[in-house]
Amino acid sequence: MEVLNKKERVSAFLLFLLMLIVTVGILVFAVFFNYKLPWRENEALKQENDKIMNEFRYQDTFSARINGLTASIDSLDRSGDGFQFLEQTIGLELAKLKESVPADKEAYKQTLLYNNVILNLKDLVTTKRRLQLLRKSEDQIDDLQKQVGEYEEIINDLKKELELCKQLNRN
Repeated sequence: MEVLNKKERVSAFLLFLLMLIVTVGILVFAVFFNYKLPWRENEALKQENDKIMNEFRYQDTFSARINGLTASIDSLDRSGDGFQFLEQTIGLELAKLKESVPADKEAYKQTLLYNNVILNLKDLVTTKRRLQLLRKSEDQIDDLQKQVGEYEEIINDLKKELELCKQLNRN
């Protein structure tokens, strides 16, 4: 007893195996593509995250250095004769800080902000120097006004003496 449609059965079985292999291949390819694509996305996200973390770290160091500089700037008022030395030290620190600002504007989007903060601190130091010079000038003006007042009193006394002398000479 032999099967009558043996060729049809074999061809149908081979077609079934071919379709099974194609279907399994498509499924494996789809799973691999789905699995591989997030790796690329993850790599891109990791790189972006690293850039952001580097910027945060730089912001922390920048902020710490700015806090140190503001403490030095605040001590300018109490420095007295050492004002010029302290001003030069602050200027040097500001120059170092400006050099440390990253030039990569793509990675560090706050580069303009960092530069503006540095320029504002420089302007603050310049303004404090002007203020100190104005205070010295104000003290000199006060001293000169006191001298003018004393000289006016002396002049008034001399005028009185002169009038007394004139009256004595007339008599």
